[in-house]
Amino acid sequence: MKRRIFAGILCMVLSLGMIGCSKEVKEKDDKEIHKEERTVLSENQKEALKKEELPLDYEKLNITEQIAIGNIGCMMDYIEEKYGKEFEYVAYYMDDSYMEDPYMEVYAKDDEEQRTVCIETEGYDENKRAIYKDNYLELMSTDEYQQAIEDYIKELIPSAEVCVRSRVDKVDEGDGDILSRTDGSTYIGIVNCFSSVEEAKGFADNVITYLNEKNKDTPLSIYVYVQTKEDFDDTYIGSFDDYHRVFRDISYVYHIDADVSGGNYKSVDVEE
Repeated sequence: MKRRIFAGILCMVLSLGMIGCSKEVKEKDDKEIHKEERTVLSENQKEALKKEELPLDYEKLNITEQIAIGNIGCMMDYIEEKYGKEFEYVAYYMDDSYMEDPYMEVYAKDDEEQRTVCIETEGYDENKRAIYKDNYLELMSTDEYQQAIEDYIKELIPSAEVCVRSRVDKVDEGDGDILSRTDGSTYIGIVNCFSSVEEAKGFADNVITYLNEKNKDTPLSIYVYVQTKEDFDDTYIGSFDDYHRVFRDISYVYHIDADVSGGNYKSVDVEE
């Protein structure tokens, strides 16, 4: 079970190796006879502590909290240096079983929608320092990916009322349009404008074939729901995650699924 990090104990073996990558400033207290080394937290770390309602003085944190705030500093440094922009701390989670590494959620400060970006640990280097990964590019590419699919549907049926929601799992940087560089899953809701199930299936086959030809190396999951106008208006799918939560409750005339794996397009399944 995942839970917020400050509610419990971190796995010490995994975490101690990560605390050292946060920026530290050593200050000298002239009032003391002996030299005292004191950790000064970054502004990002202070903001995280404020949200968790914890002391801003590092020395007042317990060992669990110190390790956690060190990891938060590492992750914030990683993502801000990678993309050259500021991010806002949202939450930091751990696995109660200690079988999985902790992860953190943030959002880019210049993102008006405040979409949640996840930072995870994908391994460790030879010095046992964490190597991180994130889904920022995938998240920012989702709108473009959805729009490209909708544009193609509009080319096929200019008057179509359609809703496209996708989850981008991987996006490659480089040349080519978004559909040729992306691994994603897509929900398509469309108002019934077909005279038969064969015509609806032909539409779905056309869209699926087009997406498959765009990127033959990419596995795709595509779910097409042909609906009455009333059912289409009553179905709210704000994101692909919404689709997964409510798909059993979606009313439809035709439901067409396709599985494309490793560039091999399998025939669609139709439910009426």
